[in-house]
Amino acid sequence: MFDTFSTNCWTTHDGLAINARCWSVEEPTGWVLLVHGLGDHSGRFEHVARRLNQAGFSVVAPDLRGHGQSEGQRGFVSSFDVFLDDLQVAIERIQEESAGLPVAIYAQSFGALVALNLAIRRELWCQAMILSSPALRVAMPTPRWKITCGRSLGWLLPRLSLNTGLDISQLCDDQEVIEKLRRDPLRHQKITPATYFGMVDAGRWCLQHPTTLAVPTLIMHGARDRITDHLASQQFAGQRPEVCELKIWPEGQHELHNMKNHSQVLSWATDWLRARLGLVNPSGSAD
Repeated sequence: MFDTFSTNCWTTHDGLAINARCWSVEEPTGWVLLVHGLGDHSGRFEHVARRLNQAGFSVVAPDLRGHGQSEGQRGFVSSFDVFLDDLQVAIERIQEESAGLPVAIYAQSFGALVALNLAIRRELWCQAMILSSPALRVAMPTPRWKITCGRSLGWLLPRLSLNTGLDISQLCDDQEVIEKLRRDPLRHQKITPATYFGMVDAGRWCLQHPTTLAVPTLIMHGARDRITDHLASQQFAGQRPEVCELKIWPEGQHELHNMKNHSQVLSWATDWLRARLGLVNPSGSAD
């Protein structure tokens, strides 16, 4: 049973303890696995989880390995597939807990890329996915010489952590959120070459293999995102319209759930989710 905050919630295949937060409701109509982005942690998604609670869902949000209060070197994995392994364990644990209720995923940025890869490569079993600002492609092109040097460095020093150089002021338009983030001891800006190029290669692979996605999916992206490319989301969704719906927020930045209009964003997402799962609103009316 998941507690409000669970330590050693489960153990990865290589022995790391994964911690998770849970926001539950007494009689849920479904469960949501909430997956944060690179350098982030589950504690910054409480308002997202509470909105999902209001829509009738219990929510489990793990800290990915090397993030938040889970074990693991910050910013390092030997292979992108390691994140797939970890997320597969998470979804299996929630399926055990859900007692046959619908299970969905709400994932942000890097976490959305992991979820999408899991759904395509391993035929992930879940009823629906919401992918917010998926990291299918970085917004700013990387010079070729940096790519060459970075891949070489990854072979020589695979555990070398570098600073991502992320400008957190570009995450959203709410300065209160930005200032709180600057003081957040659980967030980090570390990345290793293996993690970075694993992300880049995984995004490219998804864009080349969209037709195998079978899970009903909502992709949300901000047109003003300077971190991940909203055009890549358009490209992916356009190749799989049978199961993939795209919502572009014209003024949206990278963290749509932290924009000043986040209430509108979350209402759109939860309404979409309930409709895809064939549920009714808490008031009893159909979606």
